Amino acid sequence: MQHEALIDRSRAILQAINDIERVLDENPIAEPNKVAVTTLQEIANRLSRQHKPAGDHARQIHRLGTLFYGERRHQQRGGGAAALYAAMRVALLDQILLAAKDLSAREEA
Repeated sequence: MQHEALIDRSRAILQAINDIERVLDENPIAEPNKVAVTTLQEIANRLSRQHKPAGDHARQIHRLGTLFYGERRHQQRGGGAAALYAAMRVALLDQILLAAKDLSAREEA
């Protein structure tokens, strides 16, 4: 049973990565977008129920998304919109992917 639970969590993480990538790919411009922010929040909440560490990274993406898709809030951050997008798209998604790889490694053990 534990093996199946690890597989389910790993799949949930990979699905969340795909969902986050889809939101970011469909909304690459820093402009007000409540739908994108809400979707990122829903993904983070869903992932947090499956795997807390990966969910924490998804919550960080949601927080950065709130700035990126907010009323010029991205201008208050060093590096502006480009830095926020890179953090969401690369750095934090990589951390979530590492969580999935960690679970996959445990599945094989």
